[in-house]
Amino acid sequence: MTTPIFTDLAQRDLRRAAAQSLKLFGLRQSRRYVDRLTKGADALARDPRRGHIFDPEFPHHRRFLVEAHYLIYRQRPDGGILIVRILHSRMNLSSHL
Repeated sequence: MTTPIFTDLAQRDLRRAAAQSLKLFGLRQSRRYVDRLTKGADALARDPRRGHIFDPEFPHHRRFLVEAHYLIYRQRPDGGILIVRILHSRMNLSSHL
């Protein structure tokens, strides 16, 4: 299995999701949430086809919902995946790429 690679923006998104979860639900739940997001990325690395086409304007990007966040990613030439962003499902996803 290849390891997913996170862009700088995706890493920032993950930190923000963790901070928001910590603020709303506490440390234990925040850790669980981040764990679910990273396990979702690992699942995509094993099977990149699990996600759905993101948007016709971004034909190489796919999305995969984990809890309340979408992992926006694309497949790398070596078969691995690049997590481009991690965005809340209520956001206008296209405007953040």
